[in-house]
Amino acid sequence: MIFVTSGSSPLGYNELFQQCDQIAALRSDLIFVGQIGGSAYVPKNYAWRKWYAHDEMIAHLASADLVISHAGFGIISECLRRNKKLIVVPRQHAGNSYHSQSSLAEYLHEQGYLICVKDIAQLQKGIDTIRHSDLKLYISNSRIPTLIDEFISTQIKKKLAN
Repeated sequence: MIFVTSGSSPLGYNELFQQCDQIAALRSDLIFVGQIGGSAYVPKNYAWRKWYAHDEMIAHLASADLVISHAGFGIISECLRRNKKLIVVPRQHAGNSYHSQSSLAEYLHEQGYLICVKDIAQLQKGIDTIRHSDLKLYISNSRIPTLIDEFISTQIKKKLAN
């Protein structure tokens, strides 16, 4: 099962759910379940809810073979702790730092912990790639928390310098 979520933001992510719906219509070998949040788009080819209770969402994460999400820190950390295969599709909104999620996603992609798909039209290719790939596993004594802290600190320093 592939769990698709746009996180806890009320903004939703229409493009992500629409792309997954198109893939689900074409690929009977892929079963999707979605938490669409504030999205206006309603999937036609897979089960979804606006919001799941936290324990239900965690149950979907636990049973998922793959998670597809925006690149929010909360869902990334939940997936890493559970060693779930994760594809992040960062929201791309020019000039709005809240939606500029690419930096963290690209960094963790380069480190081998997830796959970052910046062009949503390439999502199906990302799904096929990750299904046959081994990503780095999160280990409790890993440097991930340190790397994230260093990355965020560097970004803040850059922002303050400008």
